[in-house]
Amino acid sequence: MMHPVPPGNSYRPNGNETAIDDYFDEAERLGLGVMYDMRHSESLVKTLTDQVGWANASLVQPQIEEFRNRKSLLVWYTADEPDGPVTPINSTRETRQLINSLDPYHPVTLVLNCGDHYWNEYSSGADILLLDPYPVAVNPTFSKKWSTEVTYDYGCSGCDGCAGSLYDTSNRVDDYANRARIMGKQREMPLWIVPQMFDDHGDEFWWRIPNGAEAAVQVVLAWNHGVKGHCAWIYTSASNDILLVCHIHF
Repeated sequence: MMHPVPPGNSYRPNGNETAIDDYFDEAERLGLGVMYDMRHSESLVKTLTDQVGWANASLVQPQIEEFRNRKSLLVWYTADEPDGPVTPINSTRETRQLINSLDPYHPVTLVLNCGDHYWNEYSSGADILLLDPYPVAVNPTFSKKWSTEVTYDYGCSGCDGCAGSLYDTSNRVDDYANRARIMGKQREMPLWIVPQMFDDHGDEFWWRIPNGAEAAVQVVLAWNHGVKGHCAWIYTSASNDILLVCHIHF
């Protein structure tokens, strides 16, 4: 599987009109699935305070209609951590309903970052739910990014409710699985893990890039606790030992 992230706020940005088509073509040639990323639609809607979310036909429908028959299309990816920023809580559900009505054959995915911030509402937008606790080299009581303390009620360490242990990964998987069970969705909404495998270039929350062993442990823990898939990003910023893990496990 590959997950190209479109630049800017358009899947056909000026000066690069055919890039997404080239990705689909090459993926089909190689036998890869494409996770089609719609986070550009997310950022557009965030500027429109009177909109309920991504489920704006003028943003979503043209993309679905254009790419739904691509042989290499695997899943639609609609939201990147919508539970973190101020995103309307009904937006993911309405987007999923719209996509399912236009294309009932490809699952809708999104990733949640928080332990529980309107979990039921945001997760209702997913046929496959991804989670991305990033526990490696974080300080659970101080935010490197914002230079503030982190408590239960205040601050962000980059891994919500984490202790800075690799077991944060399996604990989050167990928590999400239990929430899905309570909702009666454990059989219809599989979980995928997004392990922490990339360098934040000093702009994010962790103090160093994870090494290959830490990356492998995250993947193994998640699979042992019941996830059905995993996909890490970003490829170009991963270290050599992490890339070795990717080649072995992906």
